Amino acid sequence: MWPLLKPLLGHENENIRRLVCYYAVRILKKAATEKLLNEYLARGRYFYNVVTLLDRALHAPKILREAFLRDEHDFFERWRASATWQWQEQ
Repeated sequence: MWPLLKPLLGHENENIRRLVCYYAVRILKKAATEKLLNEYLARGRYFYNVVTLLDRALHAPKILREAFLRDEHDFFERWRASATWQWQEQ
């Protein structure tokens, strides 16, 4: 799934970028997240929120990092509920 989502770090919608950052932080190991951040910055054009979110996940003190992940999880759940409200139960 990650190869499909990674290009969305350049999406114009900041919420989409935020969701993709959250996914990346949840699935990638620290070294891979650091590599992602370095590659992202090397592209030239970048979005500040992507850099901030990845950097926070990598370098914030543990207690702040845990709070950050809770906030991002809550954001994901709120967005998911509104994005899927018309899906039918199967």
